[in-house]
Amino acid sequence: MNRIHTAVSGLTAVALSLSMTARADNHEEAAAVPVELYVCTYREGKGPEDLAKANKEFVKWAKKNEMGYTSWTITPQFRTSDEPFDVGWIGSWTDGKTFGAGMDAWTTDPGDAGKAFDETVDCNGAHMLAASVPVRAPDGPPRDGLVWFSSCTLQEGKNSMEAYEAHKKFSAAMAEMGAPGSSWLFYPGLGAGDTDFHYFSVVAFNNYAELGAGWEIYNNGDGWKKAMEILWPVTSCDSPRLYDAKLVFEGNGR
Repeated sequence: MNRIHTAVSGLTAVALSLSMTARADNHEEAAAVPVELYVCTYREGKGPEDLAKANKEFVKWAKKNEMGYTSWTITPQFRTSDEPFDVGWIGSWTDGKTFGAGMDAWTTDPGDAGKAFDETVDCNGAHMLAASVPVRAPDGPPRDGLVWFSSCTLQEGKNSMEAYEAHKKFSAAMAEMGAPGSSWLFYPGLGAGDTDFHYFSVVAFNNYAELGAGWEIYNNGDGWKKAMEILWPVTSCDSPRLYDAKLVFEGNGR
């Protein structure tokens, strides 16, 4: 889990509870969805061009075995760690049923895509499933852009629901000030192992111009004041790790 933590338990049950009880501003349920995370390194002699070929094989496989799955590759941009990380993979299913069906299809017969990935990247020992709950959801799945991961720990005496509501309130305040971006909370589940934090705060931007606009509002506007007022009494999040994200495949049902 350290590789995923520095790069990007029991809290899966909490996230599923959020899906039933947390309400968005429009009073619709904030449903949790399964998201998988891989942290990978290139095999000797392999690189981005080889991964692009493997991704093309995966698109062929995904079109044939469509299971409501959308995926992205991510490459580190702003990140400091001794842990090796060349490229990551984020995959999101529409719900638990599509997750199960998709995993059955992939583990039974990954075809040429499985062979291509295995020859290109080593992702052994760094595969985690998380429950993703939207904070400020986009109209559709994000495409190419940026994504950051920040590890968050609840303040003493606070719970996950209070943190979720704080993130919702802070996100709304930033939006009112003109800050762009979409955001989610990822609760570590299968494969997470022992963690020293409670959840990931995940934020996506379409480009660096949007990131810069948000940075300006936070640092030179009232964003940091809102964070002190709304977020910090409830949760503490570390410095985000930023990655360039590229859409690989957009599944149906998204």
